[in-house]
Amino acid sequence: AEVSAAAAGVAAAEGAAGAASAATAPMAEASPGDGTRAAIERSCGALARKGGLTGRETEILAMLARGRSAPFIAQELVISPNTVKTHVKHIYAKLGAHSQQEIIDLVDGQCAAE
Repeated sequence: AEVSAAAAGVAAAEGAAGAASAATAPMAEASPGDGTRAAIERSCGALARKGGLTGRETEILAMLARGRSAPFIAQELVISPNTVKTHVKHIYAKLGAHSQQEIIDLVDGQCAAE
C-alpha cells in the first residue's frame, strides 16, 4: 500500500496542480531532484504564460522538459499517443521550438533568468 501511495504522489506531482498535492502528501524523505523539479515547474509555468499554453500543454511541457518521451507521456496521462503529438506540435509552435532539446534549453534559460 505504501508503494502505491508513493506512486500516486509522484503521478500527482506530474500534474499541473502537482506542487500542491506533493506538499500535502506524506513523504518519508525528499528526493534529491525535488528542488530541480520545482524549478522546472516554475519555469514551465512562466513559459506557458508567455506562450499562451493550455493547462494540458503546460503539463506536457513540464514532462518534455524533464526528458520524457511522447509514448511515456501518453501512458502516464492515459491519453492517445496521437493526442500527445498534437499537444507537442502546439507547444512547439507557441514557444517557437523545433525539438525537445530546444524545449529543454528554453526551460533551462528560464530557470537561469529566475
